[in-house]
Amino acid sequence: MTGSDLDDRIEAVAAFNRYYAKLVVVGELTWDSGFADLRLLATSYLLRRQQEALEASVQLARSGLGHLIVSFIRPAPAELLWMSFMRDLDQAEAQKLMGAMGHWDARRSLAAQRNYVGDAVMHTLWYPTELLDQQQAALATTKADLKARQAVRLERVAALRCLVGRTGGSRRSD
Repeated sequence: MTGSDLDDRIEAVAAFNRYYAKLVVVGELTWDSGFADLRLLATSYLLRRQQEALEASVQLARSGLGHLIVSFIRPAPAELLWMSFMRDLDQAEAQKLMGAMGHWDARRSLAAQRNYVGDAVMHTLWYPTELLDQQQAALATTKADLKARQAVRLERVAALRCLVGRTGGSRRSD
């Protein structure tokens, strides 16, 4: 690819991001409304993250550091799939699942930090041993909760596939 072709592609992404900023306006989200439906909070975060990732990617490419772009852009397809899945859940189910996933990530990160630096350093960071032990124990419960939710979801998918197979139709009604 010649320098001119690359420059044209970089400018096309920059132009797309300018249009994206005009078309997708993410308003202010209050904590109350965000916590009432965590999907709103996640969507707000993801839209902002993706727009900022595109802008950072353009700046990196213009600076000759295009090889660093992948860490900014790679999460976007997974985020799209994840939010598409969450969109189809009813609000209560999505709320419970996102809460459990948040607990899982936080507790797993805390356990990894504790395993890496040890209790003495964790104490200097104001983490009492009782809290660390409590969160470690809760990690197993959270994992079991997520596994149970996964099993229920897989059962629903299997039942839906069976029904679609019997009717010879598709899942969506167009």
